[in-house]
Amino acid sequence: MQKELKSLLIVACIAVSATLVVVACGNGETDDPNDFEADVKTSDDILAGVVADKNSPIWEGYDPTQPPPPPPPPPPPSSDSGVSSGGGGTSSDSGVSSGGGTSSNSGVSSGGGTSSTSPGVSSSSTPKSSAVAVAGNCEKKNQKSGFTCGWDGYTSGAILTPGKVLKPAAATPPSGCSAISWSYAPNTTEIALLYDCEKVPDAGVSALGSKNYVLFAELTCDDGKHVNACNPENGWSSKKAPELIGDCVWLSPGNDKPLLGPPYETSAGKGAKPSGVTLVDNDPGGPVCKDKTIKVKYSGNSKDWTNSPAAGTYTDVQYVASCAEYNVLPVSCPTLKVGATMPDEVICVNKTGDLACTLNDKPVTNSELKFSTASEGCMDLEMDWQNQYHPGSNPALNINLECTYKGTGTAAKTCKLLSNGKELKSVSTNNPDCQLQATSIGKISGVSNQKFPKVCVSVTDGGEIKDTGITCRLGVY
Repeated sequence: MQKELKSLLIVACIAVSATLVVVACGNGETDDPNDFEADVKTSDDILAGVVADKNSPIWEGYDPTQPPPPPPPPPPPSSDSGVSSGGGGTSSDSGVSSGGGTSSNSGVSSGGGTSSTSPGVSSSSTPKSSAVAVAGNCEKKNQKSGFTCGWDGYTSGAILTPGKVLKPAAATPPSGCSAISWSYAPNTTEIALLYDCEKVPDAGVSALGSKNYVLFAELTCDDGKHVNACNPENGWSSKKAPELIGDCVWLSPGNDKPLLGPPYETSAGKGAKPSGVTLVDNDPGGPVCKDKTIKVKYSGNSKDWTNSPAAGTYTDVQYVASCAEYNVLPVSCPTLKVGATMPDEVICVNKTGDLACTLNDKPVTNSELKFSTASEGCMDLEMDWQNQYHPGSNPALNINLECTYKGTGTAAKTCKLLSNGKELKSVSTNNPDCQLQATSIGKISGVSNQKFPKVCVSVTDGGEIKDTGITCRLGVY
């Protein structure tokens, strides 16, 4: 087996140069010349056998009646130049080659160059339009005398409304001409006219805001090509398009404070209000939209948003502008998760004396902390203590809760106070009411802002879990 591999290796190397056999293909050891001659003979025998075998893959596609193809041209010298200019330039990876150059991977070759492969678009570029680009058509040259053209419906001095569909006015090829090809450029600078030109689609061009639309007609005639710039040659100008500006943010409906996130979460009881987006329609000549409204929609734009949504995850909430004259792009809102049973949010602030508390952004006294029906008897408590005179020299203050469950009958009842899953107090009774005496859920140290997550009152009444009819009183001492 080693002998056969060695023979094949020598055959390959002989094609390069017999003088390089030992150095380029050997293993660093000098071979016996007699062995070398035997190897060559063996290799010749193997090759002769393959050629003689008409079922060999090397004969696939061979037609003895056809002459052999011409030999390929010698490869050009390699170069790393991005652009080659002047006579005789060559480039292996050139984007553009001119002046008689030869390019193996050129995107564009001019001036007599040869290109073997020509990728249409580089991996780093994105086509700006699905229309077919026609470089050169957006420059009037060899204009056809007496032929006129223009945009259908154009009136001198008229300003386009964004969204209007533009089509060339009907035109018949003049005598000696067989066809008209329409192209346009969406502005008036000379460079743009040369390179930002596109074919006019059959459906027409939908005008965007703040653009000039220049139309060109290419005529195919007996005496060659003619490119006429149509009326008006400086383009039909459009108004500034209306647009929705700003970023959608989620606010708490009770106090207009931003929800924390992302991810953005709220409860069905607390809700969420979108904000931050406005419609701007301020063309100097007057607004584009005669009647306009902004709505926040969801569910494929089929439903209007309410600030008290049902439980669920909302991914397609967006601002939508109603404007008959122009299709204004919508602005999407971040994903919002609405929980059916999330802890109530209680925020208490002490600036100089008494606590001022809110329950789901609605003001309450600290003796009215009544849990909502969507809280499962839980709250997230935030203490914003700004009173520097109290506790004064005391190292800390206890945050205490005293809670009552209002029930009926004499069924066995169990009430528990928990803080972040840890049971702090438990009471069992057969009385209609179940009371939990003041119990510390934690401490606050001087001027600070501290949070006490998921403080819950768990109630079982007659074997049933209850999460309503629970009221707590907050005390700090």
